[in-house]
Amino acid sequence: MSNRKRRMREHAAQEAAEAARRRRILPIKVGVGFGVFVLGGALLFGNALRARDSTGSPGPSLGMSLFGGSDPTYVSDLPPPGPNTRVPINDTDPFSGKPHPFNGPTVTHKGYVIGFCCNESYKPWGRLSERERDALVRRHLR
Repeated sequence: MSNRKRRMREHAAQEAAEAARRRRILPIKVGVGFGVFVLGGALLFGNALRARDSTGSPGPSLGMSLFGGSDPTYVSDLPPPGPNTRVPINDTDPFSGKPHPFNGPTVTHKGYVIGFCCNESYKPWGRLSERERDALVRRHLR
């Protein structure tokens, strides 16, 4: 066999080895591919996968919906408030879990008074959607 043919075979073998090395699936590629798959599913099925409480209504969540989160067709199914509407319905702060003081900040939602332990704990209330606020009130009515 001539030197030229041998060099051509060696070169072809090197090119084949290089192509096989480039096609190799690395663990990082698998991880990135799986992450893209999971995020795509979250975008497509975001609202369907949210937690629900025992009544079948969506429960309060810390994250906002990817598609805005407000449902214009949502109708609240909260019962009408009782005669004692000036007393908070909760014993502890809904966000921090601390007991709220007698003269702490409060907010009224559809006739129900919710008490907070401090002004810092009151801030997340403004970021909740109407549905999440109703679920929070419903959770404290039990």
